[in-house]
Amino acid sequence: MFLPHASIQNLSTNKFLYGIEKTELMDWIQSNPGRDSTLLHFALCTGARRSEILQLQQKDFAHGRVHIHATKLGMDRELTLPQNLYTQITKSFKTKFPAEFAFPFSKSTVYAIWDKHRPVKKKFHSLRHTFAIDIYLQTKNIYIVQRMLGHRNINNTLVYQNFEYTMEYTDEVMREFFGKMGWK
Repeated sequence: MFLPHASIQNLSTNKFLYGIEKTELMDWIQSNPGRDSTLLHFALCTGARRSEILQLQQKDFAHGRVHIHATKLGMDRELTLPQNLYTQITKSFKTKFPAEFAFPFSKSTVYAIWDKHRPVKKKFHSLRHTFAIDIYLQTKNIYIVQRMLGHRNINNTLVYQNFEYTMEYTDEVMREFFGKMGWK
């Protein structure tokens, strides 16, 4: 499925994880339970910015959902979490993180965790872009993406509707397609 080229701005492949990169990260997350994998899994499943993650308090988690407080002039939002991730996070409140913050890390610790475990040399913010692209490709509804990212202005979200498939990305899509078809 190919989308039209961006008329506003291109979202290049260095700004999101695609194909094998995302698979590698998810495989690592699933096989390495703990503090680092929980943080990266949360970022990938919510599209939360680093600053939003560090602001989260334990009281922001309830009934399988998280309430993310807006930063950068955005809007607050509530997102449902995968049950296993929600359980892992809330269980850590009692055992590992007795503080009020859900992820009591410094900014530099978050970046160090990402630098240590990222599948390719991309920024932590690429997890937000990956989340947004996945949601758009799944729903084809840019307004849902806007709400899930907490964007006040739809123009900030349109880049995900119109991101450009670069040659590198289309090559990856084709390799995955060939693999699913059993072709080499």
